[in-house]
Amino acid sequence: RRVFGRTNNKPDTSFYTQTGNFKNLSISTPTQADDAITATLNSGEVNEIMHFVPLNDLIVLTSGEEWRVNSGQDTGFSATTLRQKPQSDWGSGHQRPVTYGSTVIHVAAGNAMVRGIGFSLDIDGYSGPDLSITASHLFRTARVRDAGLAAVHAPDPLSVFVKDDGTAAVMTFQREQEVIAWSRWDTPGPGKLESVASVRPSISDIDEQFYFVVKRVDGAGNVVRYIERTVDRRFASVEDCFFVDSGLTYDTPISISAITLANPCVITATAHGLANGDEVDLSGIVWAAQFDANFNEVQPDQLNDRHYLIRNKTANTFEIEDEDGAAVNSSAFKAYFEKGYARKTASVFTGLWHLEGQSLVALADGNVFEDLTVTNGAITLPFPYRASRVHAGLRFISDVELLDLAIPGTSQTIQGQMKHVVGIFVLMERSRGLLLGPDKDHFTELLQRQFERLGEPTRLLTGGALIPLPPDWNPHGRVLFRQKYPLPFTLLSVAPRTEGED
Repeated sequence: RRVFGRTNNKPDTSFYTQTGNFKNLSISTPTQADDAITATLNSGEVNEIMHFVPLNDLIVLTSGEEWRVNSGQDTGFSATTLRQKPQSDWGSGHQRPVTYGSTVIHVAAGNAMVRGIGFSLDIDGYSGPDLSITASHLFRTARVRDAGLAAVHAPDPLSVFVKDDGTAAVMTFQREQEVIAWSRWDTPGPGKLESVASVRPSISDIDEQFYFVVKRVDGAGNVVRYIERTVDRRFASVEDCFFVDSGLTYDTPISISAITLANPCVITATAHGLANGDEVDLSGIVWAAQFDANFNEVQPDQLNDRHYLIRNKTANTFEIEDEDGAAVNSSAFKAYFEKGYARKTASVFTGLWHLEGQSLVALADGNVFEDLTVTNGAITLPFPYRASRVHAGLRFISDVELLDLAIPGTSQTIQGQMKHVVGIFVLMERSRGLLLGPDKDHFTELLQRQFERLGEPTRLLTGGALIPLPPDWNPHGRVLFRQKYPLPFTLLSVAPRTEGED
């Protein structure tokens, strides 16, 4: 059946169509089991029906209560078997609810609380716990907008609640792992988030994305609204990391289909469109594997992640020369296996009219550039830098602050005692550029560059690092982590090392 609810004259009434006939609301004489059904919620007050959510039962969310509708076990759904039972009396707002597995997430009446409705064996019914109770401060002075709720299921289960102050409260929800975690999103000023929707760009995409309406001021001082979306975090290398706001990417890979082992080396790339003298970098080429002294399978160090100049090009092939102007000799290389890309480098990048006059940050071939001013819709890397993969946009800051230091698992307390975090061991995944300190005015940067070759960008860190901190005695023992660069930052765990009063 198809169900409608909340007419002007009957706001608490549901109208079910005939079984299998979604446009027919008529009944028969005498009545039949598959006839249309009209059912009013038998409540102590009239509450508007706000949403219908189909689970094992039909969940009806009203402005003052939550109801469970079914027909009993192993019984057909008809006017004579219809059962409507109230489950809780929190009420729901206008925002469309979302479902994670068997849990319904909705904004409660008043738009300042988020609740989850799921079946509980303890009460043989549906309960609706407050999911925002540990982050009630996020809704203390701002409410969720009418078009303020969207959710994605992959790669992480996130619900975004856009508030009327232009920021968003974001909840990570994994019921099976008992994870409910909140954070706050905003956008660099002048900018405000106004509404949000979740979309899977195509059926072949693994991840869903959030699309926002963002209110900004353009370079001419006009108030404008842009449609901006989140970007997939599944990056292959540091060069692919996109961590800027309202930004654009320059990346035009040309697929390589063959490489001859000869002097000079000839690369085949159908309809490559390159010209003699163009500078390119090569990456992602898979060669026949070789083995080191410990019989570990490794890729030979051949051509990948270096810049070359094009020479003797044809429509589908080209040769390359190194920085000394010599033709590259590949006759001693391990055999070409598959894949690979050639990317043309540049120093000027256009198409940034929406950020005219603003100061941008950029990640260019994995290297950070700051204070790039947009002029005539373009930015220019400082001489002599050229890059083939560039992500440029507004800088946004990511902060994580620990709570006051405590000793877990004991009755001993150090709350209120003067203490000093002398260092902290952090465990991170594919991260770079971390700043940390006791407060926002005193930061130490994690220095990661160790074994990279000349010209290679600093690699991402997966693993642990012990970072010393400057002296700062205080009664809290907090540590603030900050990412100010257009780089990834995934913090897995922290272990502070402290000194305290006797």
